[in-house]
Formats: sequence, C-alpha cells, structure tokens
Amino acid sequence: MLRSPCGSPVARQVITLAVLVVALACAAPPASPPSSPAVVRQAAPTEPAAPAAAAAPTATPVPVSLKVAYGTLSGNTTPIWLGKDRGLYEAEGLDVELVYLASSSQVAQGMISGEIPLAATAGAGAVDANLAGGDLVLISGYSNYISLRLWGGPSVERVDQLRGRSVGIVRLGSGSDLAARLILERNGLVGGQDVTLLQLNSDPDILNATTQGAVDAGVLAFPASYEAERRGLHLLDDTYRYRLPYIAGSVITTRSYLAAQSDVVRRFMRAHLAALALYYCDREAAKQSIATWSRLDDPDVVEKTYQTFADLFERVPVPPASGLQTVLDQRAPEIAAARTANPAEWVDDRFVRELETSGYINRVNQCAGAAPARP
Repeated sequence: MLRSPCGSPVARQVITLAVLVVALACAAPPASPPSSPAVVRQAAPTEPAAPAAAAAPTATPVPVSLKVAYGTLSGNTTPIWLGKDRGLYEAEGLDVELVYLASSSQVAQGMISGEIPLAATAGAGAVDANLAGGDLVLISGYSNYISLRLWGGPSVERVDQLRGRSVGIVRLGSGSDLAARLILERNGLVGGQDVTLLQLNSDPDILNATTQGAVDAGVLAFPASYEAERRGLHLLDDTYRYRLPYIAGSVITTRSYLAAQSDVVRRFMRAHLAALALYYCDREAAKQSIATWSRLDDPDVVEKTYQTFADLFERVPVPPASGLQTVLDQRAPEIAAARTANPAEWVDDRFVRELETSGYINRVNQCAGAAPARP
C-alpha cells in the first residue's frame, strides 16, 4: 500500500525503466488468462458465423508476432480478451501475446521503451507520456465516458464523511484518481488535502481494502463495483452521471510503429472491430471472456458487467479529442504544456474511417442488434 505524499500527482507516477522491466517480466503468461482464475463455466457458445466470415482477410497474411498490453482487469478490456479467445487475431495472421500491466501509465512506459507496440488501455497514460515528449497516438476509442463508482466501507455512507479519511485508487493520475477527485470536488472536498488518496494497484486490491477497513472508501470499475454491491458496501456516487468525456477504453500505438508497420496495425484493427461486434453477436462468448480474465465466479456479476459495457461500447470507435482534453484539464494546474497541448494531434482515426467507408464495420455488425444507449 502506497500513501500518496504531498506534491504533484503526475510527477510521482513516473516509472523508471528498471521497474518497467520487472513489471513486464512478472506479468502473467499473456497467451492465456491469469493463472487459476475462478471461472464461470458457460455453455459452449455457438460460433458466430457472420463476424468470423467478415473478419477473414482477403488473402493469407504473413504471420506476425505481436505483444499487446492491457491496463485493467475491468470489463473495458473484454473486446481485447475476446479477440484472443475467439481467434480473431489469428484470422488476421497475428500471433498476439497479451500482457497485463497495472495502469495506463505503466502501459505507456512500456510502449515508450519499445517493449510494447500496441496496447488497450485508458487514454490518460498516453496524455502523460506525450506531455513528456512521447509519440503515442490513439487509433480507437471504444469506451468514451468515465464510468467509475465510489464505494464506502462499513462506516461510510456519505461522501462528506470522508473528510480526514482515506480513499483507495489504482494510481495517481489514473482514471480512478480523476474519479475520486471529481466526486470529492462535487462534495466540497479536495483529494490529497481533505482526503488522503492511497495507491493500491488494482480493483481487487481496492475492493478488499475497502471491505476490510484498510481504507475508508474505494473507487471501482466493473465488475468490481458489482462485487462491492454484493458485499454490502455503500454506493457513494457514480461518475457516469456527470457524463464527463474520458477515454476509458482505447487502442494505442506509437507514431514510429504506425509508420513502420501500418499493415500490421490495420490487421489488428480489423480484428479489434470484429471483436467489438462479436461482443453483441455472441453474448455467451463475451461473458465467458469476462469471467475468465476478470476471475469471476458469480454468474449475476458477470451478467451485470456484460450489460454495463454493452451500453457503453462504440461500434465506430473514433477516439474523441474531448476525452483527452479532460485529462489535460486535470494536469494543467501543474504542467504548463497541458495548457497549450492540442489533443486532436494525438488521435489518428484513419483505420476506423477506412474500415467504416469500405463497409467492413457494417458487415461485422450484421449479426448484432442495435446497441442500446445507456440512459
């Protein structure tokens, strides 16, 4: 458990190369889900003929090994897991190795080091890296509002009771940090001053710490929020009600890799878009991926998590610059470059636009009903 010290939250999240190497070396075997998860065993899903056929390339591509990082165990990562589980990357000639790193900032550092060419993560890490001179670019934005919940422990039923107490977050500068500060600000409190923000590394760690009273409250994504509900924790606030643009689910690469390997990136994007469609085409397959990779054994939690993201994912995932601007606004008081940065320069939607214009996105979505808009 790391107690957040005084000073700039962004400066403190800089990750040394040595830490990065250890993180990459210690990641769970990426070709499969984390070891020994408690899995919900679903009935064997029917293979979705429509998206599989649509995803097939017109010619047999040259196989390429590709390391892809992901930065959260929440349902936001399901399309990436689904692509692996259902062979959509293989259909594009990509031998994808999935590597879990605990936050978007760690993912960004892995990309800057050259270890990771592509990643699925929140946009915040890319913003911080680019403010420090990086060349990261978002090529998909498939979950574009902050949708995190603040849960109180046994003795906390209202946000105003948190004055002088502690809130668990993943890392300073992360989406959970932003969510905590947003909620506290709306209730007349300042995160890091009136309320201590503790970095706890992951949603499962935050959930357990809040349940056990090691922290007084915690910011959680889904499915951890549904597990918090099951455990009887107190829901203090839901950030989705603020409709704050924030790119919680995106695909990121570097401009240098994009320039050198545009065909590989295009093939990955074809598989990515097919996986987004498959989320709706094969509900049971999507739920099985959620259960396996998120280590869930409660069918009700899996179902609720599935529906939450069915209401959030974008079929045409153009990354909105406004979602990056939210992060810049958060950084601006302490980082001068954030006040003048143009987030549109960190978005490259060429592949989404190309695959939309060609009719590919429409074809892979033919088997899926219209995605409902979350109220």
